[in-house]
Amino acid sequence: MSRDIDIKSIRNRPRFKIKTRLGKDEFTDRLRKQFQIQNKVLGGYVGQEFSVFRMRKDKNEYWAPQLQVRSEVDEDNPNITIIRGVFGPRPSVWTLFMFLYILGGTIFFFFGLIWFVQMRLDVESWMVHLAWLGLFIMIATYIAAHIGQIIAKEHMKVLRDFMEKVVNDELETEFDE
Repeated sequence: MSRDIDIKSIRNRPRFKIKTRLGKDEFTDRLRKQFQIQNKVLGGYVGQEFSVFRMRKDKNEYWAPQLQVRSEVDEDNPNITIIRGVFGPRPSVWTLFMFLYILGGTIFFFFGLIWFVQMRLDVESWMVHLAWLGLFIMIATYIAAHIGQIIAKEHMKVLRDFMEKVVNDELETEFDE
């Protein structure tokens, strides 16, 4: 069984879960040490329970992802620490894409509904063109998000390698696919 933190597919927010015999404090110390070693490449912060890592601003691109790591003691076995990680876009990028999806959906629904009512009343309507604009915004946003994920794959590999060095082949890895 491979113990690498493997990103098998490009997803919106790939997640992983690692069970380790490292204590919570020991894991945090390892995280801090590895972060200090790679501080020329990675930025972010290390907290006791929650940490965030991203590419440094000089190496950062708009699409660059970040890694959020949370550690907690297993309720069933206090000797095991559970490490959960989420790769995802920066909050500003996430907000922009959600705004565009909501904008496109609202335009499509609003003008599509007006067009449908006018069509049922046998009134000539140009509203259908605006409804298609909303649909185009949603499709373009979806395509842009997938292009961004492909562009950011190398950055995700750097973040994944960082996490692998911290954990260093510990107990068990589970992935949410």
